[in-house]
Amino acid sequence: TTEGGADATLDALEAATGVGKLRHRDTSALSDGQRRAVQLFVALAPPKLEVILLDEACADLDALVRDRVLTYVRATEATVLYATHVFDGLDDWPTHLHYLNRHGATGWQGPMGELELYSKLRKEGHPSPMLKIATTWLRAEIAEYGVQVEGADGEGARESKNPNALSTDRGGGFNPGRMLSYKA
Repeated sequence: TTEGGADATLDALEAATGVGKLRHRDTSALSDGQRRAVQLFVALAPPKLEVILLDEACADLDALVRDRVLTYVRATEATVLYATHVFDGLDDWPTHLHYLNRHGATGWQGPMGELELYSKLRKEGHPSPMLKIATTWLRAEIAEYGVQVEGADGEGARESKNPNALSTDRGGGFNPGRMLSYKA
């Protein structure tokens, strides 16, 4: 039995992820998106999370589930660090941005309001400012350093050489992306 508002919180999380209808299904019969929804439910279920780290956590989710999960996470009181390559629907979401360049160094970091390009694009009514910022920075890296090509021994190469390797075989089934929640 849960205490206080925990039941309501779990009900809200279940509604966001849509996992209630999956309770009696074998996990091997779930789609990638359904598996991801179950993983998110498990990762986000502990009460009173203070920090939520999401790395490509919405990969494989359909648009409506993704929107509900992001709305749920945003409504928590937790600090959320969300690493992603998919920017759809995120333009009003972040309070801060941290851009890591291809060398792993900080390309830009700070509150969204301090990023001139973001403010300019919002003022102009650009349909997807976050995507435009990312493509602007990535094109600048390519112009400066050239296109980065994965080596013959890279992860993609290893996977293609092993026909039995599935993305779900790595990372405890949390790939692509990893999820971590922390309660102090």
